[in-house]
Amino acid sequence: MSFLTSKQKARVCMLARKGWELWASADWEGGLNVGVSDSALFRAWRTQAQREACGQMSLRMCHQEDFPKLMAHFSRLAGDEKQEQYWMGKLVMDNTSRVLFTLKRNCEEFGLNYPEYPNAICLRQYKCGLRAATEKQLWSLVYTIRNRGQAKKQKSGRNHE
Repeated sequence: MSFLTSKQKARVCMLARKGWELWASADWEGGLNVGVSDSALFRAWRTQAQREACGQMSLRMCHQEDFPKLMAHFSRLAGDEKQEQYWMGKLVMDNTSRVLFTLKRNCEEFGLNYPEYPNAICLRQYKCGLRAATEKQLWSLVYTIRNRGQAKKQKSGRNHE
């Protein structure tokens, strides 16, 4: 497990600041903030929100799997529903689902029938259907689809010349 990068921590903090400015800064913790600096209040609020999102008090203790949780949580607090949905999708999808989604998107991009086309390749190459294929086999299919799609595009481009 690796920790968050500096860039990831910065992204979390910038998004958290948007959430803070949107609703929390005015009266966080019931108006007991007289005489406390805005930056100190923000840090305390962000720490509490981080703990709600992933259980960690410090970004230095957050791991890579915490990043989508933090981004989804702070996107919601910042009022950005699209980003929240995007990051929630990252949380829900396992690696195999992510590869199948990529495979489907590539088939659509090149006008290939999904799941029929990649399933036929999978059956021929690996003697199993898409759902039984390993993650490594699925990634190989993604690259096969991309290569064949690019070749098809180039061939059709030459025919129009």
